Amino acid sequence: MGLLDVVAIAAGRITRRAVLTLRPGGATAIPGRVVERLSPGLLGRILSQPRLVVVSGSSGKGTTTKMLVAILEAHGLDLFTNKYAGNITRGMLSELLRVVDWRGRFPHEWAVMEMDEGYSALTTEKARAEVTVLINVMVDQVHRWGQPERVAAYLERTARQTTGTLVVNREDPQLRRVVSRLPERGAQLRTFGVSAEVQSSLRHGLGSAPDFAEGEARMPDPVAESVVVGYGGSTATVELSSADGAGPATLVDVELPSRGIHLAVDSAAALEGARAILGDRFDPQVAAAALADAPVVFGRGERARVRGEVAEFVLAKSPTASQVNVDALEPGTAQIAVVMGKDIPDPSLLWLIDWTPVGRAAIVGGMQAWDAALRLGYDEVEIDAIEEDVEIATDRFFALPAPAAGGGVKTVLYSAEGMRRMRRHLGLFDADTETIRTDAPASGSSVATTEDGDDA
Repeated sequence: MGLLDVVAIAAGRITRRAVLTLRPGGATAIPGRVVERLSPGLLGRILSQPRLVVVSGSSGKGTTTKMLVAILEAHGLDLFTNKYAGNITRGMLSELLRVVDWRGRFPHEWAVMEMDEGYSALTTEKARAEVTVLINVMVDQVHRWGQPERVAAYLERTARQTTGTLVVNREDPQLRRVVSRLPERGAQLRTFGVSAEVQSSLRHGLGSAPDFAEGEARMPDPVAESVVVGYGGSTATVELSSADGAGPATLVDVELPSRGIHLAVDSAAALEGARAILGDRFDPQVAAAALADAPVVFGRGERARVRGEVAEFVLAKSPTASQVNVDALEPGTAQIAVVMGKDIPDPSLLWLIDWTPVGRAAIVGGMQAWDAALRLGYDEVEIDAIEEDVEIATDRFFALPAPAAGGGVKTVLYSAEGMRRMRRHLGLFDADTETIRTDAPASGSSVATTEDGDDA
């Protein structure tokens, strides 16, 4: 670390104190932007110190990172993670300012970092990951990427720079293509996925972008894999292959933080990532217990107490992710707010989602409220009110009496910009907000061993 790094860290910390004084809250990327301007290569120099784990992909990387960290910490690993989901350079730097000393020295053995798809490729050119977990490639942020193949190209760069183990979603066509192009002597391959039986029960599938390239993408055999073989809304059963592939498989019953097949996939990714990192130290019972207590990524399937009532916040990040979350709504959900902000650059994206499960919206808010209301109307969703101002829409929604059905829980479906504005208005500043998990199944989490995949 040089003098410029010392100056940049000091400036970043001063900026952070100033920003948090003017605008209270736990997450801001402004200090990281200052550091990045003063010392552009500092992030790479910091992340070169610990053993680095990178989690990336179009959707689910934040939740997967939370789950993975919970498992690793339960096994006693000394680690840091970007818990506020700052996953580009300035965001990661802002979070790292909390832990590095004035010279930029990193105090932990491991860094488990959620990274944006594009920035993961750039960052790992400076600090190579020992383990990389790739979640998926979806039709997401088309205004930014243009096409999913560009996202796959960035993730391929990240994969090529991985020194130890690559953990990949075997069900994702684009990622299968990525793996098929990697050198034979590259990182060790592990996979996670979903059984054909579970996939056949899904209304809209898993949502990955198709692969239109010519020729079949052939993946080499993985050394191990974790597969979702059972799914029941807020619970899942994941089958873990034996370490050598010859012994009996292990079934892990997982309590998910909320409903949705995407969370089951994330749990399988976290379990396989943990097995790659921990090796023989991995204990499935410890992992199952850790997942049962894993914190929800704030604003994404999170239940929080708001103004004396319980509300569930669900992020509608992209058409595919939104569809999964809409499909996961419990039948009879009585009071729903839909908030679509200015981060929806093209309202036609709303037409890629089947909104039928919403049934009735108490209010539709945000800059794209009228376009969203039009789309919901075509799916015969009843709408009680429309309000473009997010703060006013928030106050009107939470002033409504708690619904009699659904345990009195209010539900918010919002885009990322709607999430930021609503959370700030409600005083839900950071990832440490009191959260209330979805009711756990009576049986709890469990672990069983099977022979040749037979039911235990």
